[in-house]
Amino acid sequence: MGQLVAAPTDEPGEVAVELAVPAVAAGATVPFSVRGSQPGQELTLTLESAAARLRTAAVVELGSFTADADGLVEGAVRIPAATAPGAYTLSVVIDGESVASAQIAVTAAAGDPREGAPGAGGLPTTGAASMGPLAALALLLLLAGAAMRARRNGAGAA
Repeated sequence: MGQLVAAPTDEPGEVAVELAVPAVAAGATVPFSVRGSQPGQELTLTLESAAARLRTAAVVELGSFTADADGLVEGAVRIPAATAPGAYTLSVVIDGESVASAQIAVTAAAGDPREGAPGAGGLPTTGAASMGPLAALALLLLLAGAAMRARRNGAGAA
């Protein structure tokens, strides 16, 4: 199914999740497989930012699935388009408890204005780039004022 991005387990009956890719663009789908669950067992896949674990942040539910007769679930989940680029944990949740997880990197969606633009990475663009023309105008007005004063002072001395 592709590259294994979660550590396999040697324990029989232990749940393991495998992702087909180690990275995905926001808005794209991630093929996965979950092995080791009970036949007919309901499970949910969630996405949580690695940074979010350091503070209280929402966990995004990606979908619910039912294991087949062999305890296998294969499918794909869509990463929400609004997901910020960064490191994430995709977890398998059974009966409210995370039983397996895999790391995945989310990249900016194609055409995302945050990609490579000033303010990329979630920082706001402050408008400092537009200060050049304003500074030039202020300097021009200052010089014009100085020239007028010099002319006046020269005309009064004669």
